[in-house]
Amino acid sequence: MDIRQIRVIAPFKDLFNISPMTFEAIERHMRENGYDDSQPITIWGSEQCIIDGFTRFKAAQHIGLNEIPVVELHFSDELEALEYAVHNQRDRRNLTGPEIMRLVNLFYAKYNSQTHDKKKRAKKTDVPSSESETVQQKRTSEKVADTLGIGRGTVEKIKVITDEGIPEVVQAVEAGEMTINRGYQETVQEKQKKKSEQSSSMLIKADKSIEIAKYIWNPFDPTFMFITKDAIDKLKNTKITKNIELKNCTVYVSPDRDIAETSINALNSLSDIFEQSSQFVFIIWSRQPEKLEGVNWPLNSILLFPIESQEESQQTLSEIKNVQIATKGLICKVDQQKYRFSSTSFIDWFILEPGDNPSWEVVESIIKSARDNNCSIFFKNNLTIRPKEFPVVSTNHRKSD
Repeated sequence: MDIRQIRVIAPFKDLFNISPMTFEAIERHMRENGYDDSQPITIWGSEQCIIDGFTRFKAAQHIGLNEIPVVELHFSDELEALEYAVHNQRDRRNLTGPEIMRLVNLFYAKYNSQTHDKKKRAKKTDVPSSESETVQQKRTSEKVADTLGIGRGTVEKIKVITDEGIPEVVQAVEAGEMTINRGYQETVQEKQKKKSEQSSSMLIKADKSIEIAKYIWNPFDPTFMFITKDAIDKLKNTKITKNIELKNCTVYVSPDRDIAETSINALNSLSDIFEQSSQFVFIIWSRQPEKLEGVNWPLNSILLFPIESQEESQQTLSEIKNVQIATKGLICKVDQQKYRFSSTSFIDWFILEPGDNPSWEVVESIIKSARDNNCSIFFKNNLTIRPKEFPVVSTNHRKSD
């Protein structure tokens, strides 16, 4: 085939690096013996572009050949052609770190796009997706790993490096100046450092959800949701705002995260930390009380359950009866819907927060239920609705005899 008719295009030309040593050897052999017809260039027929054989093609160009042997293959789309190109090369060579990183990011994007297209088609036919985002990401990582012949762990480390986007780390790995493992470690350490700096001041004034505790505290690893070994030490050794002592105070644990989202082992570890730290009162919250039934929380724990409707309140009340914790509270969203609690004898605390168009009648109904069951009541600062009652005053100004 006429060498001038063969196209060299991305992303195929950028898949693998051409080794200078290999190129020199092939070029020297080609000058001395001509092109080896048993090693044709592989092209994608409909696109007339190279899929495999870039080093041989470059050598043929360099020595001035006009005709080279080719084999044409046909693919349904670019992704299928890319998969062929990689499968054809991966067992011939040892992939370098930069090549692996480049290929992982390329195929991850391709497979994600493929998944997105399937979702769009399913949406048009009203067929809902049965997979969560996490499951889909895992499947994508496994597919990329299988295509490249590497471990899923390597794929996920590269995604952490790329997604976190620490420029100097990404550039170093792409240039081969830093290994993938080292790049991953540097990225995770930097992420944890930033997380630590953001939470170094634990004063609850930064919390927008509820001002019921002096301090907030996040003992969870942000990636894997495990309790960190030095979690309570960090709490004890935190630099405290002037004139405030970190003792005998209330600590709001991870106010931005449902406590039930972590593992049962992590929950048991957290319960042990609470028990060992009796100088603190710990507040946690969850919308999934059924997942907390297996944990025996110590006496210095308060567990809050948010509810937003009458229906949700009945379901939550039926589930939290079996949660083993001394103090339980309901966070009630106040709007126009009244709550009717059949029994709240096992509830100790009602916390009221504003919803849409909160009304005093709803607030009053919750207060009545709380008082009937000897529960404490807490109004969030942003719940400004208050009773506005006036006594009945006679307009008859006549003095009585």
